[in-house]
Amino acid sequence: MNTAHGITGRAAPDFRFDAWLANVDAGDGLSLVDIDEPIVYLYNFQSWCPGCHSHGFPTMKAVKNHVEGSGRAHLVKFVAVQTVFEGHDTNTPQAALESVKRHELADLALGHDSGYPPTIMEDYRTGGTPWTVIVGPGPDRIVLADGFQIDAPTAIELIDSQLAQIGARDGAGRSKPDAEEETVTNTPDKDLRERLTRQQYKVTQKGGTERAFSGEYWKTKTPGVYHCIVCDAPLFESDAKYDSGTGWPSFSDEIADGRVARVEDNAHGMVRTEAQCANCAAHLGHVFPDGPTPTDERYCMNSASLNLVPAEREES
Repeated sequence: MNTAHGITGRAAPDFRFDAWLANVDAGDGLSLVDIDEPIVYLYNFQSWCPGCHSHGFPTMKAVKNHVEGSGRAHLVKFVAVQTVFEGHDTNTPQAALESVKRHELADLALGHDSGYPPTIMEDYRTGGTPWTVIVGPGPDRIVLADGFQIDAPTAIELIDSQLAQIGARDGAGRSKPDAEEETVTNTPDKDLRERLTRQQYKVTQKGGTERAFSGEYWKTKTPGVYHCIVCDAPLFESDAKYDSGTGWPSFSDEIADGRVARVEDNAHGMVRTEAQCANCAAHLGHVFPDGPTPTDERYCMNSASLNLVPAEREES
């Protein structure tokens, strides 16, 4: 199905809905820029719309079931918004709540856009309901699909391909469950929590992953050597760093054989190769077999696990 409608290929506007009804924190509501998940599935419906119930909701549920079944529920944010461009008497906030409950989707972030014309129709140039918008990762949040009655296989294929391209098997912006009460075992440093920032601690000691395009070094080109933030062991030279387009600092090789330990990672129902500092076992990121020659490997690292020592300081 052709999904190139609306503003496909352009940056997604932030939400301007006048009300949020469920599963959204109080205050200013849900903001697109604050969503951690790399993929956003935005469904536009009307409660009275027959096609919304026969096609739109079942499609979203099928996609949601697929994502959850593959252990990647933390990578896709599902948002539904009731667009009131007609049928004001039937498209009430209560009707919206009943609609998502009817389709066993009551855990969705649910919005109510009663403006005329509705802001979603103005911003995303949607032409009616049921309408689906799939938004991609990164700081620009490019619209990947924007179309009427998108089918589940199309949406699933698009989402799966995007997650594979950005290295979402790394977690793509979501950390593993935090366990603050656990004892630090990766280093004898008793003051580790005080020495590291909260983000550095979660990444290196809890196997967390920083958000794509958010880390300090994802686009840094400064010459030097990247050291382990925990034990200061040198890990990567800047000459091996390249732009992988994933939003995380990526290297084609380690500074010397044996500096990065590889550990099988079966989290989230997938088999991956975790990268750890060989000296202190700090979590660094993951290694993928899709890098440049001659190694054909991509060391996809977290900025929070690294400390760049500029070349001038290395030589002194």
